[in-house]
Amino acid sequence: MSVIRKAIASCSAIVLWISLSACGLESIVYLNPPEPVSFSSVPPNAVFRKTLDNGDISKEPGFRGFELYYKIYPDTDTDINITDRDTLLTKGFFRIASEDDREGSISMPLFFVPLSDRGGKEFDITVDFSTLPNPEVKAADPSTTEDFTIRRGVVYIEGPYIDQFKHFDKDEFELEDADMTEDVYNSIQNSQPVYLVLYALSYGKKDIFIDIYSVSVFIGQIQITFD
Repeated sequence: MSVIRKAIASCSAIVLWISLSACGLESIVYLNPPEPVSFSSVPPNAVFRKTLDNGDISKEPGFRGFELYYKIYPDTDTDINITDRDTLLTKGFFRIASEDDREGSISMPLFFVPLSDRGGKEFDITVDFSTLPNPEVKAADPSTTEDFTIRRGVVYIEGPYIDQFKHFDKDEFELEDADMTEDVYNSIQNSQPVYLVLYALSYGKKDIFIDIYSVSVFIGQIQITFD
């Protein structure tokens, strides 16, 4: 290829990257999403899969793991077709936190995939709500990631646990919480069923500093009664 043609090709790539950035696509074009597997209300869980493409060193060197988002609804009129993180946030979804996260000090991704588990490995990941008020994320073999406890996306604003994220506990839901509506709050306090919708996204880094995400993938709608 001539020097001129190489220059033209390079310029075209730069123009394409700028165009994608201007359209707001910069953050979703680099990573393959996880794959939804199944979900159930009895027992209450959702399962998704780390695929062979997630973290392939030759294709996705920036891949780090997965992020999870949730929203609680009072009925089955839910949002299950959202395909990007910005819309999740606009629709009132919240990032699921780990028990070690603190407001202003969040470790991302929620589910970190170590280098040894990235290339050439496929495994299922279960978001298990049967252990309420402390739901867990569990990875099947051959993953080496240990199970861990997850929490809601809102923090305590007073008391000894200030800046820590709240449990999925009936006694810790308050009407003023950002992830609550009046209908959801009343259903929870009256021990009526609510519907927890979950999405998963691949997460990584571009040029070390820039957060990047895959498209968002619906992984489950779980009916839960908080007793």
